[in-house]
Amino acid sequence: MRGIAEERLKEVFSKLYWTTNDEKELFTALLSECTELNAWQPIDENTPKDRDLVLYFSPNKKWVGSLGRDWPFAPTHWQELPKDPK
Repeated sequence: MRGIAEERLKEVFSKLYWTTNDEKELFTALLSECTELNAWQPIDENTPKDRDLVLYFSPNKKWVGSLGRDWPFAPTHWQELPKDPK
């Protein structure tokens, strides 16, 4: 899923809203600002080791845990855990 941060959305919209009357151009500009949400990141030296993450194990296995634990197989990618519902 792709999205745009709220602050960036406001910034781009306010800049373009007054400079263009073309809805398609505005939509295209906003769409180009979208980035992948919760993108899988490869396990590397920057992967957090001090907290639980969603870990991906090939093929198609996901588990919540930390890299400080011994796993029978090495995870290849990770994501942050989603926030708890309100």
